[in-house]
Amino acid sequence: MRAGLRTQEAAEAWFQAAFEASPSGMAIADEHGRFVRVNAAFEALLKRPAEQIVGHSFEEFTHPEDRAANEEQRRRVGREPGTVADFDKRYVRPDGSIVWVKLGLTAIDGPGGQPYRLVQCEDITARKAADAAARRATARLYETIAAQREILAAVDHQPRMLQLMAERARQILAADYGSVHLLDGDRGDLRLAAGTGSLGTAQGWVIPLAGSLAEQAFAGRAAVRCDDTRTDERTDPQLSARHHVRSLLVAPLITDRTEAGVLVVSARLPGAFSDTDAYHLTLLADALSGALQHAQDTARMEASETRFRLASEHSPLGLTLASIAPGTFGRYLHANPAMTAITGYTVDELTTMTVADLQHPEDAADTYAIMGQLLAGTRDSVHVERRYRHKDGHIVWVALHSAVVRDERGYGDYVVNQVEDVTARRAAERNRAVAAATLAQRNLELEAANQLKLDIIGMLGHEIGNPLSSIRGYSELLTDDWADLDDARRERAVAAIARQAGRLDDIVREVLALAAYDAGTVTADRQALALRPEIARALTAVDNEDLPVTGADTRVWVNAGHLQQILVNLLSNAAKYGAGATAIHIGPAGDRRIGVRVEDRGPGVPEEFRPRLFQRLARAERDASTVSGTGLGLYIVRRLAEANQGSIRYEPGPAGGSLFILELEAADTSAD
Repeated sequence: MRAGLRTQEAAEAWFQAAFEASPSGMAIADEHGRFVRVNAAFEALLKRPAEQIVGHSFEEFTHPEDRAANEEQRRRVGREPGTVADFDKRYVRPDGSIVWVKLGLTAIDGPGGQPYRLVQCEDITARKAADAAARRATARLYETIAAQREILAAVDHQPRMLQLMAERARQILAADYGSVHLLDGDRGDLRLAAGTGSLGTAQGWVIPLAGSLAEQAFAGRAAVRCDDTRTDERTDPQLSARHHVRSLLVAPLITDRTEAGVLVVSARLPGAFSDTDAYHLTLLADALSGALQHAQDTARMEASETRFRLASEHSPLGLTLASIAPGTFGRYLHANPAMTAITGYTVDELTTMTVADLQHPEDAADTYAIMGQLLAGTRDSVHVERRYRHKDGHIVWVALHSAVVRDERGYGDYVVNQVEDVTARRAAERNRAVAAATLAQRNLELEAANQLKLDIIGMLGHEIGNPLSSIRGYSELLTDDWADLDDARRERAVAAIARQAGRLDDIVREVLALAAYDAGTVTADRQALALRPEIARALTAVDNEDLPVTGADTRVWVNAGHLQQILVNLLSNAAKYGAGATAIHIGPAGDRRIGVRVEDRGPGVPEEFRPRLFQRLARAERDASTVSGTGLGLYIVRRLAEANQGSIRYEPGPAGGSLFILELEAADTSAD
């Protein structure tokens, strides 16, 4: 029992120590909201000593607007120990100032089991102030955007636009007065152009620029603050007193990189504005400078509008004026009726658009770069061709001649664009180019066909001469000396004639095949054929039935006639150049393909000739004088193999000779 009491006493002692030492405000209140005990941090929070707090109800220190909510939260905690409520509230200090706290209420047992509340407070006044400042800044930004839109809508009436500037600046900065002062071009002083309150009746008020707040604002390109006109040497105390102005903010209005005037807000009390106010007035002045620039552009244009309109409206070429001012860079200020004919947009529609809206996206970036060069003075004019997007969606090519118009100080006012529709001309040029390319391709084809004709004629002149001479000689022998010849000589003569006629027939077939292949008329009606029977047929055709054939019989997809011509040509080629084929092997070639390999033991193909081995009319110099042939056999083999979705290639034999490998698509599922 004593141990339990000692433990409880130790816990209470620890709580008391923690309560007093806590950096956060802590208090204990009874269930009716009366404070029983507070720590030093709580006293500092309320700026009251403990004797002014203990025994008093929370309502006495709570902001009136928060009392109902505070009572509601206190009731929610109830009597059950450990119940917690968290909420924000305001305490009122003796001097009337407000302190925001994040307050936590926890139900605890007090002496005799009475329900008490543990109150824990965190000062969040700074955070609340920061949140409020952020909300005010956001609200000002929204108000600035809304003011800019409203003022832009009034650019065609400059007095109304300037008056709106003054009124909106006063409202956004919560000032007593707002005013706009423009630079007088002749005197270099500031003239009041618009104002609110008593300043609205002070039209014509002139302020010397030298040494003024406006001069300093121009130099720094930012708002300048005056906290008290009575002591600030940059102001005129008498003028300020006359209009009851004690504090000022002055922000520069910059148009076309040049000082145009100042936007001013003022108050009847000293120190009415902060650095944050100065920042917001700078933003507002920057936003409104674009509207002032547009108004000035419009005024300058109106001065020469009549003269320009006469030339513009009757011109057969499109004419536009485009702004080069920072706030409206690239926007069309004017367009003539010819531009409607070119683009499909009305003049009113065009003057709401920019270069990027009208030009093809791939062209607009380069056009903006050129306009920048014109503005910088590195170029005075430029002639380019661009793509416009017509209102109905099609592309219009135009020749664009652009030049910058500058004011008396050398600054660019706007860009004048002369626009000519060159779509038809470009189409004609493109058609001529296509026709020229087609003609050039046709000439190449004709040259190739003519060269083929010459090659065939040369080949025929060489290859046909010997067979024809032999046939003619044996024919004359049989005709003139038939009676004097014995049967053996007659048979030899007839056999020679038949052999040479066969040679001529081979030449004719190869030439006809060449013509068909070059005309692109070769088609392959493929079917599944067993290779061994087809190879046997080819061996019979070349009188070589005893040639070894190895490998399992396999079916392939191929045209039967094409396969026979391929095999016969390969075997004949081996007989001419390789002393005859030595073997044929059938085997898998991977990826559902079957290879047929024709081997010989001849000298092989010279290395320098291998790249041209399968070209038409190609023959190696080594064999041209000793072996008769057209140079078409292997070319025909390649074309027939490709027509059957196959291939042919050459490899040197491992032990000498040549390997010609034909690959065809397997028809059996077990081919791999």
